[in-house]
Amino acid sequence: ATGKMELTGRLVNAEWDPTLSLAMKEKKIAIPEERVLELLLESLQARSS
Repeated sequence: ATGKMELTGRLVNAEWDPTLSLAMKEKKIAIPEERVLELLLESLQARSS
Protein backbone atom coordinates (compact mmCIF):
# COMPACT_ATOMS: atom_id res chain seq x y z
CA ALA A 1 0.00 0.00 0.00
CA THR A 2 1.14 3.50 -0.71
CA GLY A 3 0.01 6.89 0.47
CA LYS A 4 -0.20 8.46 3.88
CA MET A 5 -2.42 7.25 6.69
CA GLU A 6 -3.83 9.93 8.98
CA LEU A 7 -2.97 9.44 12.63
CA THR A 8 -6.20 8.97 14.57
CA GLY A 9 -7.06 7.65 18.00
CA ARG A 10 -4.75 7.12 20.93
CA LEU A 11 -1.02 7.50 20.32
CA VAL A 12 0.87 4.26 20.94
CA ASN A 13 4.53 4.22 21.97
CA ALA A 14 6.72 2.71 19.24
CA GLU A 15 9.09 0.81 21.53
CA TRP A 16 11.38 -0.13 18.65
CA ASP A 17 12.04 3.55 17.82
CA PRO A 18 11.82 6.05 20.71
CA THR A 19 11.48 9.09 18.43
CA LEU A 20 8.88 7.62 16.07
CA SER A 21 5.79 8.23 18.22
CA LEU A 22 6.65 11.91 18.61
CA ALA A 23 7.38 12.29 14.89
CA MET A 24 4.08 10.62 13.96
CA LYS A 25 2.23 12.93 16.35
CA GLU A 26 3.94 16.05 14.96
CA LYS A 27 3.29 15.05 11.32
CA LYS A 28 -0.15 13.51 12.06
CA ILE A 29 0.83 10.43 10.05
CA ALA A 30 0.35 6.82 11.14
CA ILE A 31 3.08 4.28 10.38
CA PRO A 32 1.77 0.78 11.11
CA GLU A 33 4.39 -1.85 11.90
CA GLU A 34 3.20 -3.89 8.92
CA ARG A 35 4.28 -1.10 6.55
CA VAL A 36 7.87 -1.19 7.88
CA LEU A 37 8.14 -4.88 8.74
CA GLU A 38 11.13 -5.52 6.49
CA LEU A 39 13.05 -2.63 8.07
CA LEU A 40 12.16 -3.85 11.57
CA LEU A 41 13.35 -7.37 10.83
CA GLU A 42 16.63 -6.10 9.38
CA SER A 43 17.17 -3.97 12.48
CA LEU A 44 16.53 -6.92 14.79
CA GLN A 45 18.86 -9.13 12.78
CA ALA A 46 21.64 -6.51 12.92
CA ARG A 47 21.26 -6.24 16.71
CA SER A 48 21.60 -9.99 17.17
CA SER A 49 24.78 -10.20 15.04
